[in-house]
Amino acid sequence: MTLLSRATIILTATIFGIARAQTCPSNDNGQCDFEPTNPYSCGTDYNCAYKNRCLAEAAGFDVEADCCQAPMPSTCGMISSPLLCGSKQCPYANECIASLAGYDPSQCTAPPPTCPVGDKDCEGEPSNPYTCGPNKCAYKTVCDAQSAARS
Repeated sequence: MTLLSRATIILTATIFGIARAQTCPSNDNGQCDFEPTNPYSCGTDYNCAYKNRCLAEAAGFDVEADCCQAPMPSTCGMISSPLLCGSKQCPYANECIASLAGYDPSQCTAPPPTCPVGDKDCEGEPSNPYTCGPNKCAYKTVCDAQSAARS
């Protein structure tokens, strides 16, 4: 895997908040050296980055089914306003990057909000539904909400 590919994976992980490592297949025998750069993200949660279609296909991915275009965001600001676009729900950091990948704003939606989960055992607490935070996170008990806030 080239240094550019590793850097792209790290950048992708940073943009989308991906915290787990993934082993990405590679079968780069130099057959794609002269292909133009047109990055793709493939695999589970689109965590495997390839600098062009040829490398993604050489790694065994069906680009149409398993990958999303992953344009380099150099012309876009690093504004974080995540979007999921198209029928494959391709993830992009913002509307500018999604448009570089060929998506119209009407083809994209904001991802569902994420709510933190605490690690405290609140099993014995009385049920008292509680909603809080900017994502309107719903918890079964106040204990669950307080535990999540500390995580």
